[in-house]
Amino acid sequence: MSKILIVEDETNLRNTLTDLLEMFDYEVVAGVDGEDGLEKALTENVDLILCDINMPKMDGFEMLENLTKKMQKEIIPPFIFLSAKIAREDIRRGMKLGATDYITKPFTNQEILDTIESKLDYRSQLQSNISDDVRERISIKLHDELQPYIVASKMGLDKLVKTAALLQAEKDILLNAISYVEQALDTSRAIARELVNKEEDVSISSFLNEVQGRITVSGDIKCNVELILESE
Repeated sequence: MSKILIVEDETNLRNTLTDLLEMFDYEVVAGVDGEDGLEKALTENVDLILCDINMPKMDGFEMLENLTKKMQKEIIPPFIFLSAKIAREDIRRGMKLGATDYITKPFTNQEILDTIESKLDYRSQLQSNISDDVRERISIKLHDELQPYIVASKMGLDKLVKTAALLQAEKDILLNAISYVEQALDTSRAIARELVNKEEDVSISSFLNEVQGRITVSGDIKCNVELILESE
């Protein structure tokens, strides 16, 4: 259920909008002026804001301006201005501040509902796209930036176990450390795959890291990996 914040100083209109949105299964939070609306926008985690422009204490422009100062612009919900009269300079000012849309009073119920639905749908799609992009970037960083360090640590420990003169207790400690490093490597690979919902690795360098991690290297062994890509 989406949560809508209505910021409107006219009691009758505020109550009418509240009744309409609740009838269509929206959760509604109401603010009686700009100051009250700003406080609720910062604390109620709403999905969309309907806001009058001309209000006491703090008008709609001031509310949006203060909201952008206190919240990251990327997470501010869609912000729709309601106004009986909108001049061109007001539209420019609102859009510059980050307003999503304007609805001119008087408006129909269907106009309000259609506008809200379209803005919420767009926000949902945008969040999904951003989320997919973030997951893929994290996955690539795990593969290409973290895993090489884990692999190098494992190789160093393997070499130390095989070449250093160690007491059995010291060797046991190193073997345990190698086991933990291997678990960390396997876990990072599993997380990276899960993030992008793929069974395969996400880059060529990741594949080479996978191969490298499976090769035991001693001081007198050199390993060259040659990758040949052929097109049909």
